[in-house]
Amino acid sequence: MLPRRRLGELLVERSLITCEQLETALAKQGKEGGRIGSILVKLGYILEEELLKFLSLYYDVPEVDLRHTPISSEALCLLSAEKARACGVLPFRLLERPPDRPLLFVATPDPTNFDGLDMARTATGFDIEPFVCSFGLFEETFRRVYGKPASPDDVHQLLQGVDSERLMEIIVKLLVKKNLMTVEELTEAICDAVGRRGEESE
Repeated sequence: MLPRRRLGELLVERSLITCEQLETALAKQGKEGGRIGSILVKLGYILEEELLKFLSLYYDVPEVDLRHTPISSEALCLLSAEKARACGVLPFRLLERPPDRPLLFVATPDPTNFDGLDMARTATGFDIEPFVCSFGLFEETFRRVYGKPASPDDVHQLLQGVDSERLMEIIVKLLVKKNLMTVEELTEAICDAVGRRGEESE
């Protein structure tokens, strides 16, 4: 494990960025705030992949690239958005391992936040395995998978004048694409819908 020192200084020591680039990033951080790693990526001084590998070494935990990692709906539903935010984690996979307790994989930009990990462990009742991710990807993915809950009024207003069959087709494709519905579940839902139509027409 690398010693707990400032991330920017360690990146310079490893020749991943220059002193001048760090100074520019620190100046931007002073004006706008944010995490130094995310700022360096936005400025194009370091690739997201390079930062991720370095963070894994820095914290001595495995890395996860949330851009290419499926988020399991089974894992996601174990923590509400509010609770996940409070814990500083994003659940992305649940591993069953009988007779032991299931293992919940979570992404976090700060795997040294032991209080947050303990909160997640208590809330789910499962063992927690942290994976480090960049702060930028954590925030981006968190907003994407949890989003803002829509109220019934919002839904009603949005659906006015919409082709329901076309909308259903789009929703189903989206659910399958985001790994929130399997082909088997889709088939079961279709069979159930067809069965109900048949009962109504009798």
